[in-house]
Amino acid sequence: MLQLWGYLDNKKLWFELLQWPGYEQSAPQWLRKITADKVNFREAIDMLAGYSLVDNNENSETYSIHLVLQDWVRESLDGKEVESILRTAITSVGLAASSQFEKGDRITQRRILQHAIQISKHRSCIRSFNSCSDHAYLASLYNLGYLLRLKDKLVEAEQMYQEALKGMEKAWEHPLTPSTVHELGNFYTGQGRWAEAEQTYRRALKGNEKTWGSEHALTLVTINMLGLTYAFQGKEAEADQMYKRALPITESGKPVWMKSVLDGISRTNFNDLGHLPCLESRSRSPSPDSP
Repeated sequence: MLQLWGYLDNKKLWFELLQWPGYEQSAPQWLRKITADKVNFREAIDMLAGYSLVDNNENSETYSIHLVLQDWVRESLDGKEVESILRTAITSVGLAASSQFEKGDRITQRRILQHAIQISKHRSCIRSFNSCSDHAYLASLYNLGYLLRLKDKLVEAEQMYQEALKGMEKAWEHPLTPSTVHELGNFYTGQGRWAEAEQTYRRALKGNEKTWGSEHALTLVTINMLGLTYAFQGKEAEADQMYKRALPITESGKPVWMKSVLDGISRTNFNDLGHLPCLESRSRSPSPDSP
């Protein structure tokens, strides 16, 4: 656990952060043992505290380690150990991000953000993908991109989305790929990078049509956002085509992007437009019948 802490935020670690909700059996055996219950977790913490390696934060069920110790732990690992531990850190934080977004716990979200920022400094150390745990790991990269984007950590968010896509394409034809591509399109849209957004949404649309069909809600959301990018680039004919295809997803008869244009919403407010939620902390793919 001390090695894992080398790649997390040093100030606040807690039991639930390491639980891997929905993917418990994919966690390393040593981590499953520590997080089997709070008693096991506390025993591990107490053992480290007995050597003065861990401090219990006052009035909190969180724990911290000194920065010097954290740096030493990272320096003591070899290349193969680094990749394994860092993968575990990314998956732990990414799955925790999903569960906390579902609960709407903003205090815990802020704590998780600090872990995500720390992890983003080292994520390039991972160069391979193992089929036994890749679903959890790749879903976690997506979730971390989601979290970092919402918190305006744009460079780190783009890195996480790109890393998730690279892994999905390398490992297999992953069912989460269209959603991740769509989220990357949202990222570009939020920055007003319309040409890149267009290219990305076109790719997401192709994937969603193949995975879910042309009339599924996820497909129509991507059509809606593609229409937005056309509109802001002055491509009126293409925008009108998307407008006609996106009509079914609105009650008023006008798609979201058209309302946004008419209302004069600033480009900087598009971070929340056409957004797909964090991937659920479950080991199964979303049902084709669910939006």
